[in-house]
Amino acid sequence: MIQMWILGLSLNLFLFYSVFDIRFKSPVVDVPVIHEGRVISGIRRIVVVVGDGLRADSFYEHPEYHPYLSSVMNSTKVAWGISDTRVPTESRPGHVALFSGLYEDPSAVFTGWKENMVPFDSVFNRSTYGIALGSPDVVLMFRKGIPTSKLHVESYPPDWQDFLAENSSDLDTWVLERFQRLIHTREIPNHDQLLIFLHCLGIDNTGHAMKPHSIAYNSNIRVVDSIVEQVQILTENYFNDKQTLFIFTADHGMTDWGSHGSGSKAETETPFVIWGPEIKRTKERLKQADFTALMAGALNIPFPTNSVGRFPTDIWTLKPFAYDALRANFLQIHELMKTKEELVASNRRHSLIPYEHEAQLSHKYNQSISFAEASEFGHAIEVLHAAVTLALDGVHYYERYDQDLLIFFSVSTFILFMILILGSIIFHGLERELDFRKRKFWVPAAVLSPLITKGLIGWSLWRLIYSFVPLYMAHLCWASWAEGIRNVSKFPMSSLIDLILLCGIGTEILVHSFHQRAALTLGLILNAFWSMKGKKLSTWQRVCWLGSVAFLALFPLTPVIGKKQNPVFMTLGPLVSGILALLLQQRLPSLRQRDYLILTSQTGLLFSVVILIHFPTFVITRIVAWSSILFSFLGPTFTSSNFTVRLLSIFLGISTPFSLLSISYESLFLPSLFITLLTLMKFEISGGEELSWSTFLSSPFPSQEDEWQSKSGSVGNVHKSFRRGWFHLFFIFLSFFGTGNIGSVSSFDTAAVRCFVNIFNPFVMMVALLEKIVGPFLLVSCFFRMLLQSRAQVERNFLIVLFLCQGMALHTFFMVRNTGSWLEIGTSISHYVIVQCTTLFLFGLHFSSNFLISASLLPSHIPHRTSADAPIHKIK
Repeated sequence: MIQMWILGLSLNLFLFYSVFDIRFKSPVVDVPVIHEGRVISGIRRIVVVVGDGLRADSFYEHPEYHPYLSSVMNSTKVAWGISDTRVPTESRPGHVALFSGLYEDPSAVFTGWKENMVPFDSVFNRSTYGIALGSPDVVLMFRKGIPTSKLHVESYPPDWQDFLAENSSDLDTWVLERFQRLIHTREIPNHDQLLIFLHCLGIDNTGHAMKPHSIAYNSNIRVVDSIVEQVQILTENYFNDKQTLFIFTADHGMTDWGSHGSGSKAETETPFVIWGPEIKRTKERLKQADFTALMAGALNIPFPTNSVGRFPTDIWTLKPFAYDALRANFLQIHELMKTKEELVASNRRHSLIPYEHEAQLSHKYNQSISFAEASEFGHAIEVLHAAVTLALDGVHYYERYDQDLLIFFSVSTFILFMILILGSIIFHGLERELDFRKRKFWVPAAVLSPLITKGLIGWSLWRLIYSFVPLYMAHLCWASWAEGIRNVSKFPMSSLIDLILLCGIGTEILVHSFHQRAALTLGLILNAFWSMKGKKLSTWQRVCWLGSVAFLALFPLTPVIGKKQNPVFMTLGPLVSGILALLLQQRLPSLRQRDYLILTSQTGLLFSVVILIHFPTFVITRIVAWSSILFSFLGPTFTSSNFTVRLLSIFLGISTPFSLLSISYESLFLPSLFITLLTLMKFEISGGEELSWSTFLSSPFPSQEDEWQSKSGSVGNVHKSFRRGWFHLFFIFLSFFGTGNIGSVSSFDTAAVRCFVNIFNPFVMMVALLEKIVGPFLLVSCFFRMLLQSRAQVERNFLIVLFLCQGMALHTFFMVRNTGSWLEIGTSISHYVIVQCTTLFLFGLHFSSNFLISASLLPSHIPHRTSADAPIHKIK
């Protein structure tokens, strides 16, 4: 078993690495050739003012908040409209797109929103001189790699950025004051190709604190509007040549509740206003990266080498200039495409499959030149825009060229590992006979993988692992199945297909529960009928079982737990749990005195919660709350080893702190889960025969080792193992998603820990919250630890869980995203990591539950029940 765990851990580390190698490689490459326009625009400098966090609707629907920009928009030399941003709608990717033409580098998502881990080219690199004033999180990232003699950067201290401040306009007035000082001290050189960037963070800060429809937010727009007016006056008076182009825009918008990062219209649509020489009155819709191309073309500087922005041609009065700038823009994008093609080709032994429209690029470019030479610049620009579209598509084609092959190797590893696990489940004990470290397994893979990776494909040797792992696993699977078929009786193919089909349905239900909790309700209904299949049950037992399942199935259909307390549910939870414990105690014949005292004290403590939960500040409440956490782990170890007594004690121990941490309907989840698990256990040990509750509750669990060893390869035993393994994994997921704990974690409210602490203390609160989340997990693990008595059963159960988790991981592997908001990207990654780590998590829970089930802190002087004390129902 230990070898299988080591192998599984190694493979999961490789598969975890492969996701990031495939999905999160930086698109930034070193392009050796640069292109710039040849027709002079008459623009010597550009001033860019960014109103961070300004929504398009807030700007265009309320012109009274920006009177100066409104007057500019009514002039003749102005272009204005909507700028479409891409997700994630955050400050860093927004400004990188504005000044570099590069959309969010997916590899940079792991460094937060303040830094970009990959150096990138920008218009600051290409301009003769640049000035950047504003937030340190924004302006400082453009300073890397640029000498101070070429770029002047100033920012205020980071602690000035208070996202709870009601008015942050002082951040914007600081930018204006610094610009005024540079003007008055004449530190701004009168160079051609000068770029000035003023970052105004106040709107964003105020929006976070006071929301976008507040008076403070609108007031901050007025401040920025006034700054734009004063900046234009200062600039024109300073240079006095009418050769300055002004751009006003925003990096992202904001939701009604003051957040951003996702892809809603309020976040992705921002306003822009462009005015100055050679601009004609136009209403446009631009992409955020297009501003990089606009600035490069207007200043006649080389286009940033990794820019995918398109030069906007419709806003210019000079068609020859617009065509020439777009021509240079196309050539730079085409150069980027050729560079990516060469990089892919350099890692290939054979010829590439060329981009299907590559021949059209040259044709359209030459056609546009012909139109331009005939002074038909309108047609020339139209054809060149089509060529730019094809070139951008070619860039994406070569960026993704190796992805399919890398995905093939990774998916092959997933499938082969699942085949190996399946063989170990069916031919139980085989993993102890096969030594995975033997040279006969890894030597052939070590010989063939370089031939495939370097010789056939042409990749560098650092990607050797991609071919080595599936080759090694293929040889291992072949050997294990051949050995198993020789040593074990024939396993029907139809049964194998049934198992795979059931596992496929089961994993899909669990994967969909990440996004739709209601999928767990469907799983519960299917489990209810599967549990009754082939069992002789009375009508009353069927009704009770289906009733308990139906009640439990309601929880995934309810909304996630909010922040509003519900006193009725808070009272019902511990009350129902206490009554349920009393009813079960009445069914237990002749409790030992020690068991009676422990269960009575635990039940009394739980009933006290019914009252104390409404008085969270009382000292007695705090004492009960913190002592209940300790007692939940130690209380069961003082009881006897009778499984019903021990499980009931564990349930009561977990219920007390769980009830104290509940604020709504989730307080009823634990008793509902307990009675469902208890009934399920009754079905599992009945062996198809009808079993009364009295007989079930008073029966000890005999050892199953001998029976298991004798039937390890039987079809019925394998099906039973898969059923129990699936139930184990399913109820773990139900324990988490059933109560809406996702909502409690992401929108944590201090009211949940009101009975434990009333002073903000993140560590103490985290401990209490973990107790609430882990409690149902531990209850499920204890039931299955009691059900799986022998070591062989435990090993097979974990192999089945590992098999199911690999199936889920294979599904979530295809769902990992490198586009979208950081929330969407992070969620897709976290789902993949969760299913990869679930088996290890269950392994840890197994040891905890094993302690609660088997540990005894007091010596027992009374022998366990025998057949003389109570009837023993033999496990089938």
